[in-house]
Amino acid sequence: MSKIAIIYHSVYGHTKLQAQAVFRGAQSVAPITAQLYTAEEAAARLDELDAADAIIFGCATYMGSMSAGMKSFIEAAAKKWFTLAWKNKVAGAFTNSSSFSGDKLNTLVGLVINAMQHGMIFVGLGMMPSANKPEDMNKSQGRGQTLTIALVRSWDRCPLVSKSTHRTHRAKATLRRRRCTADELQKLHFNLFVEKTPNHALQRTARSHEK
Repeated sequence: MSKIAIIYHSVYGHTKLQAQAVFRGAQSVAPITAQLYTAEEAAARLDELDAADAIIFGCATYMGSMSAGMKSFIEAAAKKWFTLAWKNKVAGAFTNSSSFSGDKLNTLVGLVINAMQHGMIFVGLGMMPSANKPEDMNKSQGRGQTLTIALVRSWDRCPLVSKSTHRTHRAKATLRRRRCTADELQKLHFNLFVEKTPNHALQRTARSHEK
């Protein structure tokens, strides 16, 4: 059973809504179990994250970059970098800001680089863009994003009013893609093991599995 950790930092509640949508998307794809952590909780429980197969990072974009709370978590997690404890885990990210642009890409690049620092494998949407008409902006696959689950505009509203219907659809699609990626990586790891292992060792391994 695959385990996914979703780590988010939210001040006004918009990013929390995104994180909850990602959580629901993860829970809808069997046999995945998901756990939500605030950035503060994750920093205090770093060792729990070692057991996750995938870690998804999310925060708001403030002044063109990631929020201070997420940056604090990233720096606290540097101790995992020293041991490469998260190497080869699948990674993802999401962000939002109050404007259509808001330099959200800069935040995502920072989150991607953090994942690369840890030796993680970042998985994007894998969707073709289709925003050729204004109404396509309401489709989960319409905005031409490839790097992340969502670059969401939160509008200048209370989080309970500014929900986007495409968030859960995009989260589910991304989680399916990340699960498939994890499955393919496991197959690749096994194939490399077979190619590099002498036949007599493989026979011993097969016999031990039969028992």
